[in-house]
Amino acid sequence: MREQANRRHLFEHKPTKRTRRLAQDQVVSPADVKSIKKLLGK
Repeated sequence: MREQANRRHLFEHKPTKRTRRLAQDQVVSPADVKSIKKLLGK
C-alpha cells in the first residue's frame, strides 16, 4: 500500500470529491515491489 500523490497542500482549489479520493491508499505496482523493499531496507 502507498499514499496517493497530490494530497499534501493547496486544498482550497481542489474539489472535495478529489481530495477524498486521493485520501485512499493505493496498491503498489508489482513492478515496483522489489525497489520499494530495497528502499525500506527489507
